[in-house]
Amino acid sequence: MRHNLDATGGSVMSEALVVALARHVGRETAYGVARAAADDARARGVTFEAAARARAEVTARLTPAELGDIFDAARHTGQCAALVDLFLAEPRAVPR
Repeated sequence: MRHNLDATGGSVMSEALVVALARHVGRETAYGVARAAADDARARGVTFEAAARARAEVTARLTPAELGDIFDAARHTGQCAALVDLFLAEPRAVPR
């Protein structure tokens, strides 16, 4: 899973960035900022996180700690670990 997340350059965290920014600037503007960061990341060959952290629209509204949380993949896995543990312990217990 980590390999797949890394392969996207962090762009899978764009929605988390939009949600956090939208509290400050509205959803439409937040989406535009995230889109610009994604475009910039591709153009410069950097990660989405690096491009987002380089944007004044982001750093003026979100603290380094908030950005750390947004780009921490472990905070976005929900119940994945618990479901894997449950499946390994009792495969028939996991709903399909």
